[in-house]
Amino acid sequence: MDDTEPETAEPASVASASRGRLDSRWVRLFLGLFVGFAILGSVELVLRWTLGPPGAPVQVYSGLDGQRDQWFVEHSDGFQTTYQNSERGDRGTWIPSEVRGKRVAVFGGSSVRGGSTNLMADQEFAFLLRDALDVEVFNLGRISLDSHDLVAIMEEMREIHMDAWVVYTGHNDFGNTYFHQRYSGWSGGALAWLQGWMERLQMYWQLRSAIGMTEANSADPNPRQQFEAAGIGIEQKQQALTYLEQNLRRMAWLADDYGVELILVVPVSRLEVAPKGWDCEAPDSCAKEFFKAGELSKARDADTIPLRAPSYAQEVVRQVAREEGLRLVDAEAGLPRAEGTDYPATHHFMDVVHFTATGHQAMAELIAPELQEALGL
Repeated sequence: MDDTEPETAEPASVASASRGRLDSRWVRLFLGLFVGFAILGSVELVLRWTLGPPGAPVQVYSGLDGQRDQWFVEHSDGFQTTYQNSERGDRGTWIPSEVRGKRVAVFGGSSVRGGSTNLMADQEFAFLLRDALDVEVFNLGRISLDSHDLVAIMEEMREIHMDAWVVYTGHNDFGNTYFHQRYSGWSGGALAWLQGWMERLQMYWQLRSAIGMTEANSADPNPRQQFEAAGIGIEQKQQALTYLEQNLRRMAWLADDYGVELILVVPVSRLEVAPKGWDCEAPDSCAKEFFKAGELSKARDADTIPLRAPSYAQEVVRQVAREEGLRLVDAEAGLPRAEGTDYPATHHFMDVVHFTATGHQAMAELIAPELQEALGL
């Protein structure tokens, strides 16, 4: 006879207690996560309320001069820019402390100041606006500045009274991505998406800035061999676009915080010029084939050496203006066309992005009505 006793089932009370403990652990875990996210969310909301949306965490370069710690020097009777000195004799812009009327600052790269090499400063559209509206206009542009630089400049302008800012930017965000080989090694996928999402958080941006984890440029441009580097890829362009949007939203917050009217201008370029980068990003996205077929906007957008803001960057400027309630001047849509074309006339440009005297005049005529309304003139 087998004396082994049959197994007995676990008492119901023991099984119930085990399940209860397990359920209790899950409840505590979810409650802990909820409380943690609630605290982080509250911190982010406070930072957003006090500091606004973050700019892009990219190391700022002022033209070809390297990193800059100070954009203005304050004197007893005014402010002097530090970043506009040049070998051409430019000694910067003087902004007096005394306010005598409406004041406007114009921001941008070489399309705003210094890029039209055969023109004088009083032929650029910033000064044409001054003459048209009889207001003080300060041209704060400089060769090679992109939206990262412009945000840094604006951060220092709290004590510099202006009634309106006019911002023309976008070309250099993509050109500098090529010249400095920014975001090289980036790829798509979940990791890039996660980093892009986190960089929109003020808390993440503050932590990165505090420990110096800004994205550095991968290379310094060589003016003598500036087009010898490999063209940039789709992922690098996408990152440049993401950061451009973040910087525009940061500008919108700063303008509102300072009580300044902000006017965004859609960047425009000459299309009847072959792309610099003739290699193909993808078989169905080849700049040289688009250009040969007469699809000029697509050729510009597929250019792997993007000196011109692509159409999707132009659309981001429009989108930010619409969503942030800003004034917009659409230069791409508003500049006069040559007969039989659907893009701005070539005679407005001396090269791919810099204006002729006619182009500067046309830009001033586009911007003046919006600026006049913004200033209540």
